[in-house]
Amino acid sequence: MIERIPFGATGHMSSRTIFGAAALGAMTQDRADATLAKLDLYGVNHIDVAASYGDAELRLAPFLNTRREDFFLATKTGLRTADAAREQLHASLERMQVDQIDLIHGNIATMDQEIPPAEVVTLDKVICCYDDMPGLVQASLVKSRKLHGLIYPRDNWLVRAVFGFDNLISRLQGSDFRTFVYPTKEVDGLIRGNGFQMLSRRNSAGWQVVVYGRVGA
Repeated sequence: MIERIPFGATGHMSSRTIFGAAALGAMTQDRADATLAKLDLYGVNHIDVAASYGDAELRLAPFLNTRREDFFLATKTGLRTADAAREQLHASLERMQVDQIDLIHGNIATMDQEIPPAEVVTLDKVICCYDDMPGLVQASLVKSRKLHGLIYPRDNWLVRAVFGFDNLISRLQGSDFRTFVYPTKEVDGLIRGNGFQMLSRRNSAGWQVVVYGRVGA
């Protein structure tokens, strides 16, 4: 059986392995039912789903109808306004036929009024998937009391070529998903301009890991 550990401050003892329900989106109901039945074999008690996962929410509904109390249920939204995100959440509740969801992964630029400040805020490979870097970084900086960490793509021709190829494949597959490589000077300047100073930087082949500290904190 997979070990269970406290899941952040939720108070829930979640299995170390979380079931990502994206694969259910393209399955028949019979196959989805058979897949979900295997969760008990390994002690998985945490399900992660999203409205963007095709018909995954619909495939989960029959299972959750009798097993809702046995699983921690998380979903996410990438919508940019609070009203749109709220509407999508209510639609997810209806599709899964449940009364509540235990955790919502949201867009900090959308849900900034609902997220309290923290000593440390991180954007771990998030900037590269977001088309409004200034809005995202600005919203996250406001929430950071002391430290702000980022992992984002290095700004060089090789990384741009790799990301460009990935975007081409996404287009050919009919996906709207895109990745972005932002100028390092632009990201750094925005953060410094909001009262932070760089504390450390580490580079790998394609990524840069940077930690900033709030001046005077």
